[in-house]
Amino acid sequence: MEKAILIGVQTYTSHSFEERMEEMKELALACDIEICMSISQNLEHPHKKYYMNPGKIEEVKRIPVFRGLHHECLEAILRKS
Repeated sequence: MEKAILIGVQTYTSHSFEERMEEMKELALACDIEICMSISQNLEHPHKKYYMNPGKIEEVKRIPVFRGLHHECLEAILRKS
């Protein structure tokens, strides 16, 4: 089974953030991907270029488990446009 880190941004206007994160975990599992860690960040709105703030991305890159992962699951793909 492949492993992934689930990454999500909670905005001030987002509703049911926890439900969306849980749905992403279930979708990953259905694709035979194990979520080994979840990371979230509270922002007014997602960063235009990186989704999370660049400082948070650097922090994620330093997590030892991040190396060797095949996927980073972003809950943003479930956001309504």
